[in-house]
Amino acid sequence: MMCLLFAMDLARWEIWLAPTVGLVFAGLSLAVGRRWLTRRALGSVPPGSAASAEAAAEAFKNKDRRASSRRRGKGVRVRIESAAPSQEALSGWVQDRSNGGLGLLLTEEIAVDTVLSVRPTAAPEHLPWIQLVVANKRWDGDRWEIGCRFVQAPPWAILTLLD
Repeated sequence: MMCLLFAMDLARWEIWLAPTVGLVFAGLSLAVGRRWLTRRALGSVPPGSAASAEAAAEAFKNKDRRASSRRRGKGVRVRIESAAPSQEALSGWVQDRSNGGLGLLLTEEIAVDTVLSVRPTAAPEHLPWIQLVVANKRWDGDRWEIGCRFVQAPPWAILTLLD
């Protein structure tokens, strides 16, 4: 076998034609594929232009506007009290949570910018209430999805009760 390898005339172009053509086509395929995929992700904006940088920033921004990621978990039942004296205590569920706030499910509407005090119903009485501000609300057919942000981030031990 070694005799055949050393007996080959490496100066003949026919020997190198097939590997060279294969390498050229592989390189072209990678270059064209990368260019096609990046153009498609940026909405067919030519790379290097100011519009492509804006399109990339917009695509990243629209992915998720939260400062921290949202986590879903088992629904935790919570008691909700409003700072308004006319409103009685409500009951709801924690839909999702993040380092910045909570997503609540309620049967009653609460106005945006309302300050709420929230505590899990299964929590002991000595546990402090979590202060939230209603940032947004959305009717979901049979209930309200209320997005709230923490007035002051609670300690980790209290947040674990909401998971």
